[in-house]
Amino acid sequence: MTISSNEAVSPSGSQPVDSPSKTTVSAKKRKLEEFTSAPNDSNASQAGSPAPSNASVPSPAKHRRPPLDFKTGKPVGDKPRRPPLNFRTGKPVTEPIKGQPKFSTEKGSSPVKSPAKPPAKSPAKASPTKATPTKATPTKRPVGRPRKTPIPIKRVEEGDDDNEDVLSATENFGTPSKSTGKRLWGPTAASATPRGILTPSKNRVVTPKSVKFDKQIGTELFFADLPSKGTPASTKPQHEAEPAADIVCGVCRKPQSKPPNEIILCDNCDYAVHQLCCGVEEIPEGDWLCRSCSQEDAINTTPKASAPWALKATVAPVPTAPVELPDIPNLEQHVRSLQRVLLDRCLGQRRIEMFGLHEVREKCHQMIEQTVVAGEGNSMLLIGARGSGKTTMLENVIDDIHEEHSSDFHVVRLNGFIHTDDKLALKEIWRQLGKEMDVEDDLMNRTNYADTMASLLALLSHPSEILGTDEGVTSQSIIFVIDEFDMFAAHPRQTLLYNLFDVAQSRKAPIAVLGCTTRLNVVEMLEKRVKSRFSHRYVYLTMPRSLPAYWQVCKQGLLIEEKDASKEGLDVDLDGYAQFHQYWNAKIEGMYKLHAFQELLQYHYYTNKSPSAFCNEWVLPLASLSTTNLNLEIPSIASQLTSLSSPESKLNLLPALSDLDLGLLIAAARLDIVAHTDTVNFAMAYDEYTSLVGRQRIQSASSGMLAVGGGVRVWSRGVAGIAWERLISLGLLVPSGINGGKGMAHGSLEGRMWKVDVALEEIPLGVKLSNVLAKWCKELPRRLLHLLTLLVLLLAVTLASRAFPRLSSVVNHFRPPTFQSFLPIRSVTTSTMASAKFKQPPQAPPLFTHTAESIISETERLNAEYKKDLDDIVAKVKPENATFKNTIGPILVDDDGSAVLRRVLNFYQHTSPDAKLRDASTKADDITSDFDIECKMRQDVFDVVEAAFNQRESEKLDNESLRVLEKERKRYVRNGLLIPDGPKRDRFKEVQKRLAQLCIQCQKNLNEDKSAIWFTPEELDGVPEDDINIADLEKGTGENEGKVKLTFKYTHFFPVVKYAKNAETRSRYVIEDANKANHNVPLFQEILELRDEAARLLGYPNHASVNIEEKMAKSPAKVNEFLGDLRTRLAEGGKKDAAALLEYKKKDYAERGEEFDGNFYMWDTSFYSRIMKEKEYNVDEIKISQYFPVESTFNGMLKIFEEIFGLLFVEVTGEDRKQISKTGKAEDIVWHDEVRLYSVWNDEADGGEFVGYLYIDLHPREGKYSHNANFNLEPGYVRTDGSRNYPATALVCNFSKPSGKKPSLLKHNEVVTLFHELGHGIHDLVGRTQYSYFHGTSVVGDFVEAPSQMLENWCWTPSVLKSLSRHWESGETIPDDLVSKLIATKNLNSATSNLAQVLIGTFDMTIHSPESHEAIKKMDAGRLWNQLRHDISGIKGPEDIGKGYNWGNRHANIGHFIGGYDAGYYGYLWSEVFSTDMFHTHFKANPMDKEQGRRYRKVVLEKGGAQDEMEFLTEFLGRAPSTEPFYRELGLA
Repeated sequence: MTISSNEAVSPSGSQPVDSPSKTTVSAKKRKLEEFTSAPNDSNASQAGSPAPSNASVPSPAKHRRPPLDFKTGKPVGDKPRRPPLNFRTGKPVTEPIKGQPKFSTEKGSSPVKSPAKPPAKSPAKASPTKATPTKATPTKRPVGRPRKTPIPIKRVEEGDDDNEDVLSATENFGTPSKSTGKRLWGPTAASATPRGILTPSKNRVVTPKSVKFDKQIGTELFFADLPSKGTPASTKPQHEAEPAADIVCGVCRKPQSKPPNEIILCDNCDYAVHQLCCGVEEIPEGDWLCRSCSQEDAINTTPKASAPWALKATVAPVPTAPVELPDIPNLEQHVRSLQRVLLDRCLGQRRIEMFGLHEVREKCHQMIEQTVVAGEGNSMLLIGARGSGKTTMLENVIDDIHEEHSSDFHVVRLNGFIHTDDKLALKEIWRQLGKEMDVEDDLMNRTNYADTMASLLALLSHPSEILGTDEGVTSQSIIFVIDEFDMFAAHPRQTLLYNLFDVAQSRKAPIAVLGCTTRLNVVEMLEKRVKSRFSHRYVYLTMPRSLPAYWQVCKQGLLIEEKDASKEGLDVDLDGYAQFHQYWNAKIEGMYKLHAFQELLQYHYYTNKSPSAFCNEWVLPLASLSTTNLNLEIPSIASQLTSLSSPESKLNLLPALSDLDLGLLIAAARLDIVAHTDTVNFAMAYDEYTSLVGRQRIQSASSGMLAVGGGVRVWSRGVAGIAWERLISLGLLVPSGINGGKGMAHGSLEGRMWKVDVALEEIPLGVKLSNVLAKWCKELPRRLLHLLTLLVLLLAVTLASRAFPRLSSVVNHFRPPTFQSFLPIRSVTTSTMASAKFKQPPQAPPLFTHTAESIISETERLNAEYKKDLDDIVAKVKPENATFKNTIGPILVDDDGSAVLRRVLNFYQHTSPDAKLRDASTKADDITSDFDIECKMRQDVFDVVEAAFNQRESEKLDNESLRVLEKERKRYVRNGLLIPDGPKRDRFKEVQKRLAQLCIQCQKNLNEDKSAIWFTPEELDGVPEDDINIADLEKGTGENEGKVKLTFKYTHFFPVVKYAKNAETRSRYVIEDANKANHNVPLFQEILELRDEAARLLGYPNHASVNIEEKMAKSPAKVNEFLGDLRTRLAEGGKKDAAALLEYKKKDYAERGEEFDGNFYMWDTSFYSRIMKEKEYNVDEIKISQYFPVESTFNGMLKIFEEIFGLLFVEVTGEDRKQISKTGKAEDIVWHDEVRLYSVWNDEADGGEFVGYLYIDLHPREGKYSHNANFNLEPGYVRTDGSRNYPATALVCNFSKPSGKKPSLLKHNEVVTLFHELGHGIHDLVGRTQYSYFHGTSVVGDFVEAPSQMLENWCWTPSVLKSLSRHWESGETIPDDLVSKLIATKNLNSATSNLAQVLIGTFDMTIHSPESHEAIKKMDAGRLWNQLRHDISGIKGPEDIGKGYNWGNRHANIGHFIGGYDAGYYGYLWSEVFSTDMFHTHFKANPMDKEQGRRYRKVVLEKGGAQDEMEFLTEFLGRAPSTEPFYRELGLA
């Protein structure tokens, strides 16, 4: 359905610190109570804390292997551990650090922490009546690494110092700020609070450490103030107890839990973790060490458990746990075979299967096969991100073809990193071909470049061309695989590509050129001569679309499917293989469920989606497998020491940075040149940044550029510190030190040293910089230039005459280099992967920035301007000199100029989330309607229009102008200007105004309808959770207690009538739906009476005659004949449909054991049609919907329209919206944040011109238009200066919203609906008329649906359905058998569904063509509807169970009758005759025929209403339209 300018047409965590968790006391975890205390000899009694009761060494009965020295590998004694380090200086602590807790090294002393300043809000208060553990004043710590101490925290309140130094979220230690001493707080890989399972003798304390931000905390948190320099120690009494801290798991961040999933704590570093999170089934009796603390001991044995996110610790004794090995024969052989295969897969030595690339693979296979078998030359690009499987997929295809045609082709592989030079490439090609084809040595060893090229071309050509014979002998095919294709394209010389493409394109030889690249705009880099020879065939390889799909690929690096075992060389017949295969697969599946494993998998999926990156993580764990150790260590994302994955490129993060972020990053990168250092701290970077900004401001001020935005703001140190931390959190700055990019670093914000992870020359390649920032990247510092200048002068003096010839080379050596991109630049997110040139449309989209007041004022302003134009026409033009140019011309100019604003002002009432805007828009629509009636009934204007019409022959007008003149004149006539001036004309004007008000009010009532019905969950039995989740529905109270609330929106209506098993539920729902808009019933009756009265005042017999006169049908008699004939033809089929459904109902009742009364009712139709589809055709609508998530389905539709009509759709998001917005604000060009915006272009082959804007608003919300329709927001037309105004169109739909578990999924009928509405949008976009009057869908009402209805046929085409489908979890396309079954249901119960359309059309014609005006007054529209429904459908309804024919008012819910389709609903069936004829004539054989698609666009769609519809329809068909295909499609021919 389509909606024009003034018509509204509707188709029908973390635990809070101040609330400590309660932990139970057990013998195993008694020491957990001691977590909040560190008693010693001197302070225990004062603190009220009992001394340790059983301080003893471990039992001598337990023999443990002594720990190993990490460097020597030899056992070590009880040597003291290194003292804690000063985290400012990095040196061992020998003196107390000012502002930090003091420690004691006196032997036997028990270190405890001195009381700190209490936080503003204490989490808990110590009870004065109970003995509570306390924290006494700590002394120097004797040995060992510090243990973590709970540190009270507080939130940042308003008024905190903005300029204080804030720590990075990745710091290991919380350094107090200079001004407040606050510490940044949040969870880290190792928790800041947990304790371990300790023997009673271990008394330890810790120094405070900071942790990372918790993603679940929305505001910044800081440590409580610590004593700073010059601050006296706290005078808080030592006997006051401090609050206990929480113990939370370092993996899942959840608090203490009950067996069998208790928290256990490392005896060395106090790392806390749940048993299930680290894979420890039973709590060990002795000491338990986390993975980090036991890493040295892992050389010889694997600990029983590991904590993947624990920080690295010092060496500690590790208990030797027995390794349980499976009793499997030939275990060692099985392990080694498995290990060899898996390592090869992880290292890329063996290829793995890539899922979701079936369609891409088929295209590549087809092209290569055509080259090998048929001798056709061609070329193709494979575009995809690194790790998407381009090479793997291509090599698999070549292997498949090699099995059948091993001697028919050769493969040449080139790489852009090596072979961009033509000579090198030619030599490499010659070398590979020479080696494979046994070419003569004298030919192979040629060194002359020209000879090599000539010989190569001769080798690639047909022998018959060289020998001059026609023996039919052809040379062998050659497949060129060019990796890093963009580097060839970026090279200044593209001779190699030119020759290869030329050979392929001209078919001089059977060669295929396949380029692999990560760049989307690589074709734009080709020279014109090269591009012209490229076949422009592309395939795009997408990364896995979901986590399960990603795991499906990745798991091939950890296990071998049974079907692949023999192919991989495993001896499946060896004794024990089946047992080992089952054991290993179960082991991997069990590990997959561990939280640590999921964290690793999700880390790689959400950061790079590369299976190879994930597999690289497992190289070392797999390499350490042995028959004595089959445990796989889960790699930790907290450390890169065990990772072999390549470093990630950070360039794709740059577009998300602010100017301040980029400025600091550039300043830090410049220091590599300025200071000759590869490390930098914040102080250095900020000084460089302020220096650059200062110089820029001086230059801007001196040139007067400050006034026009040439200045750069200098941000404060505090704000810059936050930006610095952001760079750290994004990984653009990595700590310098042994732990590398993922480790923790020591030092304060000012002093800590970092490395910049991007080079200065790379920054402009990853983001579009402002002129100022770009200048910083290019120019060298002034002092460096001075130094270079001095160096050049010294060289000149010293070298004298010898220096001059070389002077230029010396200068060039020190000149700032010009850099070339060798990395893919991330382009704007688009549905079609378009190039960057399409990011700047020549016209801005409409604005949606109005207020309720401005809507009214703007409407009145537009009306006043239009009235002035009419007044001017009347004042200047007399009837005798009236022409099209001086009468209709100014009116059309005003219509064109005000069209955008008028449409937007009217659009708010249908889509705005603001009720005030909707009300104002409705009021403005009312004002405009009244004003339009006044204008169209001005006699003085009509006089000059009539005069211009009478003189039309003398003007020699073009066809479109003549058609406008004829229609405008007719509009005046239809508005009563031929009615004699007096009471009749006044009455006609009054009727027209009242009609406009009533239609607007009725539509408003439908849009804002909030009718609902209540059901118990039991009454909704059978309704799928995917469609209606009862848990999400509003729950009833009072008389509706125990019930849930359903609305009558599409998202509830169809699931209930299709799936609710309870017939009473369906009956109630259908009847209530028919009565939901009863307040529209009297309004509708008044509308019917006024329409009939107006028609009779104009001299017509009825309203239908007025409306149909200018349509293709021309008269009501012809429409009634069409509907009557169709009803007669469909009647027999309707009876058969009803009889078949009745049988299904009978069987259903028998299966349920319920009594069946033999009746079939209207509320049974959808329910049993669905059952028939499932049982007879084995088609499950819910199962099918899993393959059509709305996002990918819509994108697939866009690609189809691109292919057929030569279009390109570019989604406009984020910063790009700001750039094209007239206000510079992204939110101003959409009416709701759910709305998506696309710029639409002709594709490169059709010129690449801008076409217009497409908006989509897919999901329901309160107050929104409740059906599915297309709205024109801005028409296309030619401006007075000759330039074109481009259109904007909006799809407003009501498909179900995505849930927390699944995306929005479309049933097949919804796919058809979306395709239909998008068809209206395309019609609106591609229209190219001279005047907005005829733009796009401004065609007659009984043809407007034809273009969209024709496109519905694509949704019943197997190849199209497969291209649209993508399973929302696996990414797989819909299976062929499911497609076949679905297509078989195309005409299922078609007679019943078409009779429903006949019903609406017949009712529409009946109410708008009464025999007399008295008849319409006496007509009961509701009763008439129910009678017609009963008679035409032949299916029983409420009238058959004693409710009579006045049971409901369904007709009052149909917005068509009040939104422009009055006496026009027949157009749906009428236009379907034309749409079916067009499809069967030109598209049925090949729906994706580009030639016919572009011809259809030009002949039919572009014309809009500027030409008679029958004329261009006949032109496109090549004959007069026929009804035969329509009846044949329905099985009625």
